[in-house]
Amino acid sequence: MPKITPVAVNSWRALAVWAIRAAALSLLATGAYLFLKKLFFAIGFGPGGFEHMFRVFTEVGEQQSTYRGLSMLAVGSALALGAKHIARWIIALPDEGCPRCGYAGPVNDTCPECGQVGVSADRPS
Repeated sequence: MPKITPVAVNSWRALAVWAIRAAALSLLATGAYLFLKKLFFAIGFGPGGFEHMFRVFTEVGEQQSTYRGLSMLAVGSALALGAKHIARWIIALPDEGCPRCGYAGPVNDTCPECGQVGVSADRPS
């Protein structure tokens, strides 16, 4: 099993941050569109005054986009703010020691616990 270098971890984390932020931007844009569309429709097309505006704004059914838009805004904001932490959680640094058994003691070329060969091949001396 090849060891993952810190440079590779940073590259994968950067890619994960980019993907998370792209998803967050998509959610934010779609949520803002859905919410603002419903809000402007309720304000702009209301001959019945506030009662008509409230009825259009809180309409239930397939045309309802108020709460869907707000939830997309909330999830998109959370993803945008926590992208780095999520990427660190998903792509962790490899542990030092044997990749098979997790022995953390000093390891030469062969692990003294399980006998895995080539444990320290990629490790800097």
